[in-house]
Amino acid sequence: EAFAQQHWDKMQKISSMRIDHYDQRVEETITQLKMTVTCSTLHESLWLDIKRHYLDLLTFHPQAELAETFYNSVFCRLFHRRYFNNAFIFVQTTLKNAPALPVEAEYRSYFPVVEGLIPTIADIVEHIDFKCQFRDLEQDIRNLVKAFIKQAPDTHHHGHMMRFDMLE
Repeated sequence: EAFAQQHWDKMQKISSMRIDHYDQRVEETITQLKMTVTCSTLHESLWLDIKRHYLDLLTFHPQAELAETFYNSVFCRLFHRRYFNNAFIFVQTTLKNAPALPVEAEYRSYFPVVEGLIPTIADIVEHIDFKCQFRDLEQDIRNLVKAFIKQAPDTHHHGHMMRFDMLE
């Protein structure tokens, strides 16, 4: 809206606030890491495992590129630049190997990792015209989540790896 109304000062302030918010999250993460892990020296095997696990989290992340940048920001503030290579940070994006996201005109994608499973299912129900009334939509969603969780151990999928693609 600020852009459409040519409020450039407001646009600059919004951008500055977004950058400050990002920097604060990076600093909070660094503080938490320093309290739980020794970060004065790089334990190579640990950080290789951390990056590998982080890669798993990115597979279905709706903003994987931003998450890679965040990881790099944290890592680069913790360790010497001699470790700034693709083994430890994201020099080359992992997105080239990620599953292609659907075309919005054909599919709408929902990512439970962003809002949680219950709100995601509620969004799906809200956006799809089922042509019927629900007596108790909240209870129906809870029942669906219970059934899903009951079967989830058999699917070998973690919550952060879920994406629901719904035909439009």
